[in-house]
Amino acid sequence: MSSRLSATHVGLFLLAPLLLLLLWPTVWLPHDPLAQDLLRRLEPPSGTYWLGTDVLGRCVLSRVLAGARLSLGAALAASAVLLALALLWGVTAAWCAHSVRWRLVDALLMRSADVLLGFPTLVLALAIIGVFGPSLLTVLMALIVAWTPGLARIVRILALQALQRDYVAAARAAGLSHLRIVWRHVLPQLLAPLAALASLETAGVILALSTLSFLGLGAQPPTPEWGVMLNEARAFFQTAPHLLWAPGLAVLWAALAFNLVGEGLRERLEPRRPLRW
Repeated sequence: MSSRLSATHVGLFLLAPLLLLLLWPTVWLPHDPLAQDLLRRLEPPSGTYWLGTDVLGRCVLSRVLAGARLSLGAALAASAVLLALALLWGVTAAWCAHSVRWRLVDALLMRSADVLLGFPTLVLALAIIGVFGPSLLTVLMALIVAWTPGLARIVRILALQALQRDYVAAARAAGLSHLRIVWRHVLPQLLAPLAALASLETAGVILALSTLSFLGLGAQPPTPEWGVMLNEARAFFQTAPHLLWAPGLAVLWAALAFNLVGEGLRERLEPRRPLRW
């Protein structure tokens, strides 16, 4: 078995339980993730609370499991919107660039992307959060705005390569409509590389969401979100370390799973390129 296949398989193996948690009913959690019991605050892992309790006596395991639904669901939703917008932006620009009549539209689309890319991603995201206020929805919107231009440029390059194929010229000569050519001959060529990009982008979104929530800019307490849990646990690093490693390992697990899947897909698309670990 080649190393690139093993990386993909390991990523899928790590991803499977995360997808299960995403669909896990909240009624099946060990405890209510929001229920407080101040008499049992900061308890270490035990038979009743497998991962202990936090400063308010809430079950850490239940909050990590509930946080998986929120963190993974938000990351997947943001990645889907990001990919859809980048696909529309990039394919439209590529089609206009391929036509002499519409090249001005391509220039306008790409120059607008250049303007957004001129700002550091984090600075642009923080500016958007500063305008609309800290919340999970604002963070998702900020990440989509900050990351879409870069992905749109990649989509444009891939779409231009697809538009140069002979069968696209044959479809044009046959009189097929623009939309049908894009749907039948361009988009199928983009699905494989975009699947790899989407997996890698999802890993980045998970890390960004957790980071911004840790800084108090994303989801707000008492929401059971991994970054929020890390923020609440930092004051108890020495006295209750279990509060840190539970959500920390969850973030690491999710990011590693999506990165491995994305890297494996990318390497399969470039079989002659040597692996770098």
